[in-house]
Amino acid sequence: MHPTKNWNCAAFAALVTVTALPCGAQRYPERPIRIVVPYAPGGATDLAVRFVADKMSAALGQQIVVDNRPGAGSMLGTELVAKSAPDGYTLLQTNATVSMPTLFPDVPFDMVKDLKPLSMLGYSNLVLTVHPSLPVRSVKELIALAKRRPGEMNYATAGSGSFIHLAMEYLISLSGMKLVHVPYKGGAPGAIATMTGETQITFGGIGSSLPHIKQGRLRALAVSGTKRHFSLPDVPSVDEG
Repeated sequence: MHPTKNWNCAAFAALVTVTALPCGAQRYPERPIRIVVPYAPGGATDLAVRFVADKMSAALGQQIVVDNRPGAGSMLGTELVAKSAPDGYTLLQTNATVSMPTLFPDVPFDMVKDLKPLSMLGYSNLVLTVHPSLPVRSVKELIALAKRRPGEMNYATAGSGSFIHLAMEYLISLSGMKLVHVPYKGGAPGAIATMTGETQITFGGIGSSLPHIKQGRLRALAVSGTKRHFSLPDVPSVDEG
């Protein structure tokens, strides 16, 4: 079996809050709502919430403030929300990383007790990209190059324990590559690192990566999942291998 066969990893986004929304006679919301994004601006998770923030504001009749709090693989922003007043005015926009704190010891919050799911905001494939100077145009060629140069290439992620990190580690475990992990404070800084040549490889949400791919600053090798994505029809899925 090809090492990337059936390797699927897609990003998803959800809103969570510290508790149920306020009840009783008070009308909700009576003041602006803050949505914390535990990543740097410009990544897929950040773009997703900004896409709907204006419509949420119009529907609720209150300002929606997007507050980026990157760091520690999303745990800094998540902890801020988990320890906020349980009044429904501080929300968290997250993704598959919502489960990542279970990978680390001594996390200062409880994902089950301190946070309440509100809604799935969206679902997106990832796209595996490399710096244009890297002499590869497919996942197979990347694996072959990495095996010829073990430990010489590095890959950017949105932080240790992030879903991008786990996706790359899964590919590494299947393929036998030896790559160096370089964590950043979000998918956008990771993509910039790859565009500038500081790193050679990264994953990213298709929406946030697409402009850089079209401008030639990143080269797309494959999209996650079993089918090609409509926005990148010439890029194979990893299942095509």
